[in-house]
Amino acid sequence: MRRQTALFLSVFLLQASTAASAELRLDGRAYEPAEAVSQRLGLRFDWDPLLRNATFSGPGGRVRFHTGGEFALAGERLVRTAGPVRMHKGQVFLPLSETRRLRSIAAEAPQAEIRKTAPAPRAQRKATRPQEAEMVPTPSPVARHRVHKITVDAGHGGRDSGAISPRGTKEKDVALDLARKLAEELERLGFEVLLTRPDDTFVELDERARLSNAARSDFFVSVHANAAESASLRGFETYTLTEETDDVAVAERRAGASPFEQDLSMPAETSEGTRALLWDLVASENRREAQAAAEFINVAVENSVETEYRRLRDAGFRVLKWTECPAVLVEAGYLTSVDDERLLKSPLYRRKLAAAIAQGILRYKETYEKTRGFTE
Repeated sequence: MRRQTALFLSVFLLQASTAASAELRLDGRAYEPAEAVSQRLGLRFDWDPLLRNATFSGPGGRVRFHTGGEFALAGERLVRTAGPVRMHKGQVFLPLSETRRLRSIAAEAPQAEIRKTAPAPRAQRKATRPQEAEMVPTPSPVARHRVHKITVDAGHGGRDSGAISPRGTKEKDVALDLARKLAEELERLGFEVLLTRPDDTFVELDERARLSNAARSDFFVSVHANAAESASLRGFETYTLTEETDDVAVAERRAGASPFEQDLSMPAETSEGTRALLWDLVASENRREAQAAAEFINVAVENSVETEYRRLRDAGFRVLKWTECPAVLVEAGYLTSVDDERLLKSPLYRRKLAAAIAQGILRYKETYEKTRGFTE
């Protein structure tokens, strides 16, 4: 009997010791491993090491944390947490008090669907400072699991010619014609299309994003042609938004970028903690979906168009940063390449390229809707 009692006490003490060791105290707060919390509450836990987002999903909804931040995106609301989410020895740790919030999504919620929250319109981005409010109101969410309205943005225009080839071909002219043809192809496939500039006019980059956001577009594609110091560089490229913070350095890598594109710094008022975090949480989903769309577009171009190279790249272009939906920027080819320029000057080639890009977007739409936003 004594032996059984001693064995029981040993097991109990071992379990208590293990539970205690799983907890962590930082800055006077108690923390618990995120995976342990998810297992105990029966929640799904997803960790994105690139974006450093920790997401808990359950029957009652979803809560997303960003490591280092003291706010979380709970459904459609930005809420203050008891402390910052931390990384320790390769594990994600949550403040113990956040367990109560996560319990609320472990049970069925009255809402049938958790929708994506859109960032605030630009006029609203001077947010209440984090210490001033427990909860920051956010705008109505964008319709989920449906891709119907597409914004097609023809790069440059008016006084901004963009890249100009040694033979005088202007990027703004190639981009406009290709964008018009892409719009026609998308409409033929049943999409609703908004052109940010239907003619040779100059539209500020922020205005292009604003037009797309005001229309509540489901997808944004900006059309360009590239340039490089080397005449041998050629091919079709699709860009998505980068995680890098030095946007000017990123833009300078693209030799054909005009001065109008290189001023990519974030407006000062939007860098305040609350809205910056909300923007990051929402943008991370859009970025992931844009990367999937970029792959579909590149595959469609590879299968349909005779271009030698196709690349997936990222950059901090402003139109990608400030659109509130998944966004890509396509570089149809290099005007500094004799071969690419010859192709881009052909109306037939531009029509084939537009049709291929449209097919890639259609494939993205079909997959996105079938998988309920790439979640199934």
